[in-house]
Amino acid sequence: MWIIAGPPGAGKTSLTQRLFPSWIGTSRYIDADDTQGFGDASDLPDGIHKRVVAVSKRLEVAELGQHSFVVESRLVSRKPLSATLRLRRRGWGVTMIYLALPKIDLCRARVRSRILKDGDDVSSEIMERSFTTSMENLPQYVDAADKWLIMDSSGVRKTQIARGSYAAAVTNQADVLRGLLPDYPFLPASKSVLADTWVDAIETEFSQLSRLQVTLDRLMNIAENIEIQRDT
Repeated sequence: MWIIAGPPGAGKTSLTQRLFPSWIGTSRYIDADDTQGFGDASDLPDGIHKRVVAVSKRLEVAELGQHSFVVESRLVSRKPLSATLRLRRRGWGVTMIYLALPKIDLCRARVRSRILKDGDDVSSEIMERSFTTSMENLPQYVDAADKWLIMDSSGVRKTQIARGSYAAAVTNQADVLRGLLPDYPFLPASKSVLADTWVDAIETEFSQLSRLQVTLDRLMNIAENIEIQRDT
């Protein structure tokens, strides 16, 4: 299970379309913020994909398929979190990528730009609630995912903020991470971890995470290309 998350305008859909182009329009792609359900799921029978289906049911259908799927979410709904915890208990791997924006004004600007290109609008009320709630719920999703990556989607700073596995983090922008999650007890995976007796277990997890480095590098390149395209 993959979770592509972030506030409105962060670039979730663009990243999802680049990473999983063949999943878009099927039951393997779930927009947790979309109320239209499986309206575009071409791989399902007409009686299903033309109906409005609750997010929880869409997640159940994806799980029953017994193959990887991606959830796009502002992290306002807790349905993807429940699915994450359930799948982890069943032995599934869950990777979350969070696209962060430092200020809500940047969300507004991104959404306005999207509207000019015939994209979806987001009301001010929903945008403000999504921006705040997304940050509030992020620590719970970080705890639930076995591998995660937080990326700066603003294009102003270095792209990677932090990556990690379970409760440990490797931070590239420690100040930004503290700003995003001031109350979350992140452990810098360096000196402080070396003093703990469970360091071997943590190193094992990061060893497994490093196997995804090719994917992570690809994500970084995609994010950088998205920003370059926005500037042109």
